[in-house]
Amino acid sequence: MPVPDYNIKTTVAGKRIVQYRCSSCRDMLENALAKAGSKDRCPGCGAEHTVPGASEFAAERAKRAMDEARRGAEEQRRQAEHAATVARETHVREAKALRDAEQVKLREEVGKREREDARWRSGFGLGVFGWLLWVLAFFMLIAASAMDVTAAGSEVLNIGLLNARSNLFVCTGAVFIVGAVFLVGGFVCERIGRLLRQVAEASRR
Repeated sequence: MPVPDYNIKTTVAGKRIVQYRCSSCRDMLENALAKAGSKDRCPGCGAEHTVPGASEFAAERAKRAMDEARRGAEEQRRQAEHAATVARETHVREAKALRDAEQVKLREEVGKREREDARWRSGFGLGVFGWLLWVLAFFMLIAASAMDVTAAGSEVLNIGLLNARSNLFVCTGAVFIVGAVFLVGGFVCERIGRLLRQVAEASRR
């Protein structure tokens, strides 16, 4: 059976059709391009024929398959790029979080070391102040011992000098006690600061 002439068109709805004439009665027939290569009958004369356009339908189907494969590959490429971008951003966030944690830990260690040094310095300062008070008490004791209450001429003056020496001895004792308190406090603070520093250094190792 001879192959009739045909024409492939696209409808307004986007459907692909094939138009051809019946080889028997020459009526204009129309079929979907998807039926190309299949058998059909002419509604006018009833003659059987093969719907033309099989090669074009096969070519369009191959083109659609290639387009779908290309779109699939493009989608896979986009997904891979998106996954890589997400992985990079996650890595950057994790690295930043790690750096922030290290900086926080470093600041904490520096603050702790500064507090330990402050305790040690305060203990040292209290000790030095206590020693200075003891030196002052020593000189006050020398001054009180050197006072001669019998050198004055009158009894009233002698009594006044005696009271002044007694008061000086009392002040000397008070200064000595305060100096002792500062020395003990300074020693305790210095030992606590040194102990805390040793503990911190051991924990850092």
